[in-house]
Formats: sequence, C-alpha cells, structure tokens
Amino acid sequence: MINPPQVTLFEELSIAIGDQGQRGVQLVAFTPEFAQFALPDGSALVLLRHVPGDYGRLERMVLRVCEGLKRGTLYLVATGGDSGARDVLVAGQPDARFGVKVHIFAIDEQRQVWTGPNSKLVSELRAAFDRVSRPLGISARDFESWLQSQRAAAQRLRAEVDSYNHTMMNRKPWATGVLLGFVYLLEWAFGGPESVTTLVRMGAMVTEGPGVSEPWRMFSHSFLHAGLMHIAGNGLILWMLGGFLERLLGPWRLLSLWAASVYLGALASTIAPSGAMVLVGASGGGWGLMGAAGVLALRPRGLIPEGLARNLKRSIGQVLAINLFISFLPGIALAAHLGGGAGGALLMASGLSTLGLKPPNQRRHSEHLSTGRLVSLIAGLCSAVLLFSSLGLALSRGQAWELTMPPHWERRELGDTGISTELPSSLPRAVVSEEIGGLSYAFGHRLSDPLRVDFLVLQPDSDAPMKGENSSTAVLSEFALIVASHVREELPDGIERLQVSGTREDNEPGRFDEAFTLPGGGRLWRHTQVLGDRILIVNVLADERQGTQRRPWKDRIVENIEVKSTR
Repeated sequence: MINPPQVTLFEELSIAIGDQGQRGVQLVAFTPEFAQFALPDGSALVLLRHVPGDYGRLERMVLRVCEGLKRGTLYLVATGGDSGARDVLVAGQPDARFGVKVHIFAIDEQRQVWTGPNSKLVSELRAAFDRVSRPLGISARDFESWLQSQRAAAQRLRAEVDSYNHTMMNRKPWATGVLLGFVYLLEWAFGGPESVTTLVRMGAMVTEGPGVSEPWRMFSHSFLHAGLMHIAGNGLILWMLGGFLERLLGPWRLLSLWAASVYLGALASTIAPSGAMVLVGASGGGWGLMGAAGVLALRPRGLIPEGLARNLKRSIGQVLAINLFISFLPGIALAAHLGGGAGGALLMASGLSTLGLKPPNQRRHSEHLSTGRLVSLIAGLCSAVLLFSSLGLALSRGQAWELTMPPHWERRELGDTGISTELPSSLPRAVVSEEIGGLSYAFGHRLSDPLRVDFLVLQPDSDAPMKGENSSTAVLSEFALIVASHVREELPDGIERLQVSGTREDNEPGRFDEAFTLPGGGRLWRHTQVLGDRILIVNVLADERQGTQRRPWKDRIVENIEVKSTR
C-alpha cells in the first residue's frame, strides 16, 4: 500500500479524476508511478509521475504505455512536467493510425497545464485540471482511504465481469446457428445463389411479377444470400452480435428482435425502393442487431457490466460506421438496412426486448415465470412460427426443386390461332397482348422461370393481292423484310450475335434462326418461320447460368410447332 509522506500533485490529480465515478470514470490500476483510468467512452487515461530531471525514466514509461495501446484512444498526462518532460512526450507520441490516437498533456508544479500538438482535452480531464488548479488540502491518510475504496470497487467490478463472462460463455446460441445458413445449402442444391430464378423461387422479395402479392416474402427473403461474400458479411454480423445478444437476452427474445427487424427492413425497402428487382439477405435483421446492441451500449440497464458496456460502445460504433459506408454502395438496399436498424434500436430502447429480464449471472432455471418472461416466450414462439412458416410457404409455392429436374412437357395452344407446340408444364398460362400486325403470347416470367418463350403471330397485309401479288408471295415478301431487319438491327450493349442460319439458299425457304449471348451467360434464340399465310416469330430466353443448358429445350419447342389450320 502506497503511503507517501505528503500528498503530491500526482495523488491529487488521481483523486480529482477518480472521484468522477458517477460520470462513469473508473480506476483500473495504480502504482506509485502510474495510474490508469477507464473513461465512459471506452478510452483510457494514464497519469505518470515525473521526477524533475529524470527524463530517461519518463521516456521508458511513455514507451511502455504507448506500445501497450492496441486500439482506441489514450489520454497521457505527466504530472510535474517541465519543458524537458514535454519534449519527451512529443518524441514518444506515436503517429496517428486508424483506430489509435494518443493525446499528450503535462501539468507542472505551478499547476499550469500544457496541451501537446494534435491533442484535445476530454471533459473528464478538463474537470480534474480545474479542480487541482489549487491544492486540495488532502492528507496522506485521506488519500490511502480513497485508494482502498477505489481498489475495492475495481475488485467488485472484476468479480462481476468474471461472473458475467462465465455465464455468457456457458450459454449456447442455438437460435443464431439456425438462422445463420442452413437455407444457403438449399440454394446450391436448387441452382446456386447467383441464379435470380433460384432466389425468387425460394422466397426473395421482388418488385414485379406474381411474387409481389405474396406477403411471406417479407420474411423468407432474410434466409437467402446472393453468393459467398454476401453470406460471409451477413453471417459474420449475425454470429458475433446474434450470439452475444442471444446469450444476453435468450433465444426467444432474439428471434422476436430478428423477426421485427427483418420485417421493418423489408417494409422500408418497399416504401423507398433501391431500384433492384430482387431483394435477398439478412441485412435488415443484422442492422436490427446492431441497433439493439448500440442502445444496450448506451443504456446497459444493468444487463452488461459498465466496463464491458464501454468496450461494446466502441466496437459497435466502428461496426456501424463500416456498414453505413457499405450501405451506400451500388446495389445495396440502404432503406432495408436503416429500417432494420431503426426497428432493433426502437425495440431495445422501449424496453420491450428486455421486459422482466435480469442480468445473465443472476438468472436461475427454477425461477418463477414472470409476466415479462412469459410475454417474451410467447412473442419468440410466434416470431419463430412466422419466420419458418414464411420460408416453408415460399419453398412450397416456388417449388425451386423443379429447376434441377427434367421438365414435364405438354402441348400448349396459342389461343385460337391453331398453332401449338410443346412447352414445360411449369410455365404459367400465356399473357396475350396486341402487337402491330398480330398477337403476342408470352409464357413465363423473367424473374421466376428458367425459360421464357414469346410467340408473335403476324398476319401480312391483306391488300397485297391487289398489288399483283398472290397471298403466298406476299407472305414470303414480308418474311424477307423481317429477316433483313433482324440482320441489320443494332444490338444493345452486352448482347452478342452468335449464330445466323436458315437463309433461303442453304435451308428451306421461310425459316430463319438466330442465337445471341446475354449478360451473365444467358442465351436468346430467335426463330422466324412462315406458317401458311402467317409469320411466326419465337423468342426463347434463358438467363444467367441456365443459358447454355437450355439449348435442347429451345430445339424441342421449335421443332414441335404444329398448325391445325391457317385461318
């Protein structure tokens, strides 16, 4: 136990700083030469006792303190610091690096404060300097009593932290593991996470097509991920924050928090859409966890020891800053992120997520089921049912497994035109629309079907015979004009013509076939054919990775075109 013959400026400043315990300042370590305090924002404050003239000793202490700083902010103060001590502090101050900052100060025996270059006074240190601007008049006995009380408080805090950590480590976050990635394996089984069709069939949110009216997609999309990097980013946040919050709150409260954040993130994305046609990922839920953890760091409610809350505040601040930057990148649903984060923060700030909850090291399994715990259990069960029933509905309605199975073929009619062909039975009924010179029949949707087939039935100008042409000649003339326009057309960026075949010189007259590559590996086949007194144009479109695999499907569709009658 230190027992100085008189209380020096070093001890007085230690008391002035340590007495701010009600403001969150805590003594961490104390020796006759060194005092370390933890500040409310998670930064460290270190006092060094400088002996006038002994600059080598001060230099060694500064070096040890700065080398021990791995991250965060340090406020370093030398008491009894003369001009030589200030030079030592400046020479030992490390260059500012990302996440690490050292502020240097000195106070001499006349109690004059010096602030080093690029250093800024924190409010707790400013208050302490103001207090010691005059001697405090404290005896050695008073200081010893104060130091004993500070060390007792630090010991109680360490015991609390040890008990907290032991309890938290013994809890297994099973709900976090369930949410993390088992559905991702199904994506690979049903076509891969980079396939838009697979994601839509499995429950992604969409901005067009029949899936727009399916409310379960507001939850099922959170189980899906568009690639390895996507699940790695979301999985890291879920595993770190989800595991922490599940250990702290329990699995049922975590599921309620997750479901609410996912829903509010999805709702925000519908109010302020990002422009993307397909939305997948757990980002809304992940941001909900960040928002909830951020509120807990600011208001621990006794659930987290004070020292750990400071560390959590610093860590959450860094995670939020990084993820906010990522959220502004192209293709990222910013509204979903902010909506989910706001939802998680609101649930935690309102107390709904912590209703009736005790610190983890104070809970007992045999404890009476309080109203708060009963409400959280019911809400968690309902959230689990909502999340997994939505996923089940999405999978059963989308039938994504069909994408990896051979199709069942059936003959489909093009209205009352008398024209028919074989198509996969999974394609929905045709959407009929009027086009210039004929009717269009569209089978399949570009987001949910692996193959889209459009038929355009054209009827050449009926006045052609009056111009000296018979009906057959008029149709062939119109066919030649269509083929010529196809050959001369300017292709959009990203589309490349692969094949042209079926000219009148090397094939039967009245038939023309083309093939194109599309961005992402897709394929477009266009078949133009004369059918009696009509012309049929068929566009067969296969997107993304299915492009090269669907050529046999296209051939079957084209080769099985039949005409019952021409009128």
